[in-house]
Amino acid sequence: MMRMKAGKCPAEMLSLTNKVILNPQDAERLQGAEHIVVATGQAENQQHLFSILANEQMLAGYVGFSMPQRKWASVDVNQEISVSVHRPDKSRLVSNAVIAVDFYNKKKITQDNYDTDQMAAEFLQQFPNQCFTVGQPLVFQFKK
Repeated sequence: MMRMKAGKCPAEMLSLTNKVILNPQDAERLQGAEHIVVATGQAENQQHLFSILANEQMLAGYVGFSMPQRKWASVDVNQEISVSVHRPDKSRLVSNAVIAVDFYNKKKITQDNYDTDQMAAEFLQQFPNQCFTVGQPLVFQFKK
């Protein structure tokens, strides 16, 4: 387990990955892990699972969360958190999910119809091998 601090995701495009961002040095310390469990100092028993992405824009010692991730996990910027490696049990993976879709930017709502089969294919292409937790919000860019 590592003690780190919560930070902001360093770039909007990185937020669209729905992964938390680590400095490459911190990612190396996790010995090739693709997923982490984050526990807050306030409620160590409240844990959240995230997939990770290493990027040099992230400060060492910090985990970069998007705004929806921080809000959902009740994590404040500069808050101390515990980070531990999560290695999924391949025999217990879920291969189906029900996803409720809404507009992230309420000012750009349209009445256009969307091809849900195409949307599902794009979702799978954007998020292969990614871990999500029940109830976790995510940002998904589909056709701009």
